[in-house]
Amino acid sequence: MTQFNDMLMRKFIMRKLYRERVLSDATEKDLDSMTKAQIVEYGASIGVTLSMSLTKTIMIQTLKATPEFESEETKRKALDPLLW
Repeated sequence: MTQFNDMLMRKFIMRKLYRERVLSDATEKDLDSMTKAQIVEYGASIGVTLSMSLTKTIMIQTLKATPEFESEETKRKALDPLLW
């Protein structure tokens, strides 16, 4: 019985780690696939002002460093498992 419980726990942990990796990868891919204008628009929608004079890479890094982005990501990650 203990082996069975251990196996279930390992399976649960592996699934959780997989989901977390997929979700964090999804954010990176989503932002990378956006245009600069879309990134600025997304930033504005969560309360972050970005300048179009920045490079796309700097925009993404700046956006990811804000507490507003972190808050939105936390919400998204909480909802995504419900869709699996």
